Amino acid sequence: MSGKECRPQQIVDVREQQFVIAKRQSAAFQFLVRGARKPLVRPSVAYAVAFARRTDPTIPVRVGRLFQRAQKSTDLPKSGYIYVFHDRESDSDIVKIGKTESNPYKRLAEWQSELAPNEETSVDLLCAYRASDVTLAELVVHETLLCERQRAYVNPVTQRQLTEFFRVDNALALQIFVRQAVAFVNAFTRKRLQGAPLQRRSLP
Repeated sequence: MSGKECRPQQIVDVREQQFVIAKRQSAAFQFLVRGARKPLVRPSVAYAVAFARRTDPTIPVRVGRLFQRAQKSTDLPKSGYIYVFHDRESDSDIVKIGKTESNPYKRLAEWQSELAPNEETSVDLLCAYRASDVTLAELVVHETLLCERQRAYVNPVTQRQLTEFFRVDNALALQIFVRQAVAFVNAFTRKRLQGAPLQRRSLP
């Protein structure tokens, strides 16, 4: 499915709107400030609460498959960070969302060097969150934001297509969503490594 075929839906049902408002006031959506980590919500729900719209109906299914494959995997996950970069010289609502197993500021310097090695830094680190399975976390974030993905970007130096760029209409909502999605992946990974049976309802 391409990004053009995605159809996020505005939340118009009164009960759903009340749910969004209640969730935004809950501890789970205040932990950017307070440090609370529970209760967690599925990435598609985090998207709906953060952006006040539902994902395309196919996306929760696609994200669920990512968790199902990860549950069956025997590979040990690698930790790292999911980061969000913004280039001040690009469109104001375009961000780069990627992963790194090193310090996100080191990755920021590397990316700036790739863009313009002889110029001053123009890229900002909007946020970076620790992920216990950084590969899964990136896949989940990217898949949930599929409708926002920008497919016409190329590296100005290598001319290779870039796949980590997204157009978002609310930077704070994006940070809240990414933090929630990463927290959900961390909880999932912790259960998987402990060998605890995962309930179907805990999958996205």
